[in-house]
Amino acid sequence: MLVISSISAFSQEKYKVIIGRVLDDEQQNGIAYVNVQNITDNYGTITDSLGVFKIKILSDTIELKVSTIGYYTKKIKLVKNDFVIPFDVLLKFRIYEIMQVDIYPFTKKEFKHEFIYADIKKDDIDVIKDNLKTKFNSVKRLKELTPTLQIPLNFKSRIEKQEELLEKIKELSKLRLKNYERIRRVTHYKGKKLYDFDRFCRFSYHFLKNASEYVIYREINKRWKEYKKIQFLNDVD
Repeated sequence: MLVISSISAFSQEKYKVIIGRVLDDEQQNGIAYVNVQNITDNYGTITDSLGVFKIKILSDTIELKVSTIGYYTKKIKLVKNDFVIPFDVLLKFRIYEIMQVDIYPFTKKEFKHEFIYADIKKDDIDVIKDNLKTKFNSVKRLKELTPTLQIPLNFKSRIEKQEELLEKIKELSKLRLKNYERIRRVTHYKGKKLYDFDRFCRFSYHFLKNASEYVIYREINKRWKEYKKIQFLNDVD
């Protein structure tokens, strides 16, 4: 009987549930998903979509900690005899300070130049590759070391990719200039008219690089006929 009475007394340990609501200090709107902790009795919960919460209380005097991202954390001390159900907790909006960011008014051309020639710190792979090339001049020796060091010799760093991009831009510029000359011979266009027609053609880098002269001239003539029809219709309108 003694054991049963003890278990019964333990199971009937009394606790109280209090109901509260977390609100924005300025807007007075409920804040959802706020962490509410009963630090004293080691209970915790979160607010619902309206900012309402329920939490257990065992002690006569407790401390609640209310916290969420975007607001200042608040601690509240409550005495059991003074509990008001429900009660409101007002959180003050928090402004986070960030580092200064400088924004420069680059043109597209200036941005491309700054990007291509940016001084980028070498990453770990670049440093290792440079050390290998300095220490082992033989390509054969480098290939023998690669499986052990797990460094692919064909790995391209950011700087190498930028250099490739620069070369591609230079080559495209040469191809465009050469194509301007072809367009002049076919259409006799100059200045803005030549530029507008080239944009109308929209020949890709791959096409200008790999197509034969015959194919390129054929496409220029074909698109010139289309272009003249469009210009004629615009003049009529």
